Amino acid sequence: MGYQKGDSASKVREVDWTELVIHEHHELLAQSSEIFESSATFTLAHSFKIDSPWEKKLDIRGQDVYKYYENLEHRDIIQGHYVIDTLTKGSKVTFIALQGNTGAKLRLPNDSVWYDALEISYADHGVTTVPLEIKWDVKGANELTLFPLRQDEKDLYSGGNLGIIRMCILNDKFNFTQFIKKIVIDQQSIKSSLSFMPIPSLTDNDGDEPKLNIQDDMVKVSKPYNSITLQEISYETKLDVLVVDEGGKVEILQTGVWLLPNKKTRIPLPDKLLEQIQNDLKRHFVMLLNNRGEELLTDMKAFADEETQFPTSFSLIIELYKLTVPGSARSTGDG
Repeated sequence: MGYQKGDSASKVREVDWTELVIHEHHELLAQSSEIFESSATFTLAHSFKIDSPWEKKLDIRGQDVYKYYENLEHRDIIQGHYVIDTLTKGSKVTFIALQGNTGAKLRLPNDSVWYDALEISYADHGVTTVPLEIKWDVKGANELTLFPLRQDEKDLYSGGNLGIIRMCILNDKFNFTQFIKKIVIDQQSIKSSLSFMPIPSLTDNDGDEPKLNIQDDMVKVSKPYNSITLQEISYETKLDVLVVDEGGKVEILQTGVWLLPNKKTRIPLPDKLLEQIQNDLKRHFVMLLNNRGEELLTDMKAFADEETQFPTSFSLIIELYKLTVPGSARSTGDG
């Protein structure tokens, strides 16, 4: 599918400090330290919890659980809490939601108006909780994607960050056995020698990556690029490519892009999009999502049943940077 450009202004709501709940009990960071065996110290963690009895749990080999949700009452509003836990200085996130490949509207519980994004400040060295609602189409995709865009680190989304939350929300009870065979067949080519995820990078015609620089308190690139290159992985999968701006507008770049085992994949970026990036004041990002909707769940089920060596679902994001204007700029150390 070709590049589809949005045609209306974004509505972004700034959340006031009086609408937040703040405390100093760092539960999320403690959980992160328990889950990931690492000598590194986690300084920020976030989560989104749905406030409903929809939650179901899939046991993962007796070591963990994967949560999914069954909206059997076909409610058209998802109520939940976004939590951000930090040991460092507070900052802001721009909270964006998608249902499938479409932007989902947001609001706080007392609002009468829906918004494309929420701008949320979070406290220094504390835990900040925001109650919010997401407009849900019960006839739409069975997938909720959340992108809390952090404003504190300008070079955070250069390809390796996993800052997206993705959930499977079903409108009916799910029959696992209907899909497991397909997932197993798709996994036959898995090898353990390559990366689990196709890490993206901005590239030119020669496959070279531009150097990142800081200019005017923004990350920019030293030379033009015209594509995104995905590193090779050891299995076959299909993904969708979306463009999301910081106002919550979502545009489809491509759908159904096949990644083949042991091969890099190049995704061209249209000239109109690159021109828009350069001229627009808003930041723009590319999301790369595979195993859409209920495939998220069946992928985890196949892993839980030891039919696959590892989960193959990924939710990757990379920022489309503007070009450096000749003059004063300093390197970020990347590239």
